[in-house]
Amino acid sequence: MKLLLLTDGSACSHKAMVQAVAYAKKWDDAEIVVYTVLDPKEAKALSFNLCMASDMCDQMKNHQEKIWIDMKKSMLSVHQDMIRQIAEAGPKVRSHSSEGPVIDEIIRETNEGGYDLVVMGAYGKNAKPTISNLFAEIIRFVDVPVLIAH
Repeated sequence: MKLLLLTDGSACSHKAMVQAVAYAKKWDDAEIVVYTVLDPKEAKALSFNLCMASDMCDQMKNHQEKIWIDMKKSMLSVHQDMIRQIAEAGPKVRSHSSEGPVIDEIIRETNEGGYDLVVMGAYGKNAKPTISNLFAEIIRFVDVPVLIAH
């Protein structure tokens, strides 16, 4: 049993991790892959918002690069914490991330990674329901079950 645990660092991602661990414990050979997609467009949008709020648009590119680096560091920290918690609970675990459009990368990883189940939180970092967009796109293009943790 190979589970793909989608995480964005949100509270619902943590709930999804708990569900993935509970599910994985049912099989001796289960493996959980903690997975995140970082989209450069998010760093650009955050940089633009900072630019507009601070009137420092001449430094937008520098802000974008710093935000991108911070996003990567933040996700590395989230992955390390989740890996530690999952390993302590027993299942095999590893992490993986990619860069690009979130939906495209998740679909690619799911279809090419040989997963038996995708586990994700119902809400993302911004507390907007991901069920209406991310989930709908994922189930249209993958052939494995998707478990939503709420």
